[in-house]
Amino acid sequence: QRTVPLTNSQPVPNLFGNSGFEEGLKYWIGAGEITTDSHTEKSAATLTGAGKIQQTVNVEPNTTYILSAWAKLPKTNMKDAWTDAYLNVAAYGGPRLTLKYFKPTFTHQSLEFTTGPEAKTATIFFTNQPKSHPAVVDDFRLMKSE
Repeated sequence: QRTVPLTNSQPVPNLFGNSGFEEGLKYWIGAGEITTDSHTEKSAATLTGAGKIQQTVNVEPNTTYILSAWAKLPKTNMKDAWTDAYLNVAAYGGPRLTLKYFKPTFTHQSLEFTTGPEAKTATIFFTNQPKSHPAVVDDFRLMKSE
């Protein structure tokens, strides 16, 4: 997990459109629903059946990015019921990368990836498949690594 360092310069822009779902599912494709049960106390997307939400974002070739999101799995009880969901990046000129979420409270995770020499876009998606456990995701970030 990495964080973007804070500097006195301009903030690093987030490459997602509607990253916190304040505009519903605008810019997102998939089977999510909007909920106010969110990390940011505004809006989030929830997957209740077998679902996937995705967004294709513009990227630059041969560039390193940090992808992150907050997610929770409300049916996990940390004793005998474990559920999971996954944040993925694909179609960026490298192998598909995946982060697994499994906690009942909002957890922040991030991964770093470098685009290929021909990359112009990357597809980011969050899914609760194949098991279809309820999942909530919020506050996506995709930023160039400094």
